[in-house]
Amino acid sequence: MPDVVRETELKYEAPRGFTLPDLAGAGIAHVGEPAEHVLDATYFDTEDLRLAAAGITLRRRTGGTDAGWHAKLPVSPGVREEVRMPLGRGKARPPATLVALLRAHTGGAELTPVARIGTRRAERELCDPEGRPVVLISDDEVTAEVIGSGEAPDGWRELEAELAPDADPDALHRVDAALHEAGARPAGGPSKLARLLGDRVRRPDPPPAPHRGSSAGDVVLAYVRAQADAIRAHDTGVRLDRPDAVHQLRVACRRLRTALGVYKRVLDRDATRALSAELRWLGRVLAAARDAEVQHARLARELAALPEELVLGPVA
Repeated sequence: MPDVVRETELKYEAPRGFTLPDLAGAGIAHVGEPAEHVLDATYFDTEDLRLAAAGITLRRRTGGTDAGWHAKLPVSPGVREEVRMPLGRGKARPPATLVALLRAHTGGAELTPVARIGTRRAERELCDPEGRPVVLISDDEVTAEVIGSGEAPDGWRELEAELAPDADPDALHRVDAALHEAGARPAGGPSKLARLLGDRVRRPDPPPAPHRGSSAGDVVLAYVRAQADAIRAHDTGVRLDRPDAVHQLRVACRRLRTALGVYKRVLDRDATRALSAELRWLGRVLAAARDAEVQHARLARELAALPEELVLGPVA
């Protein structure tokens, strides 16, 4: 099983001559000495950059304290889940586990190297008055190239402020305010890869929200689109064993299948019949898993309600 780590971090562009300000006013009592790392990462995506369009990165990185294969998936602004696996022997082919994890976004298309990014990193721990690390500051000198583009490598300086494990999120907010006051500005993209690829990533404009003057087709398609997005998100959640993901994926499948069947005057039934059959099959698979989850929770509650003397051995 891969390791899953939730990251809360903010990225900045640092102007020329930027230095770390005095952070005492942000509740930082001690700034650690910089730990130097040299990182080398190759990023993988489909030919049409479907992962990048979804805000997802997949890389193989050497150097640093967490070398390995990393898939990063957005959770909310500034928060991502990083799924980690060991480097292994293969360099040109991502692990099958990560390929399966991202299949709802790739559609099964081949994943190939699209970019290479090298980073010289100076990382410092920012500690509170009790000496506990609360924020990690990384000062990165970046060299990056789009593989096969024929373009000269790009380079820039970037800062990252990451909330330390189990630290109070307010610490990151205070450090963020201090960095802004010292001249740091929000980075132009959510990741180094997003900055490098720029306009190469085709992100379709979000459809307008339905309103009083919308046609029936606009309203139905907006609903269908929302359920399709939910299926992609919860497919990944099921593969990561997130709480309630099986239930939510089953609900999204049922809602989409119902819409395809009810709005026959708006949606071409001949075009959607095969999809409805697939959704019905997937619903049956998820039903068995959901029934097991519900039964497990019910039995766990009943077991917890029993007196200790009646629970003999490793019953749970």
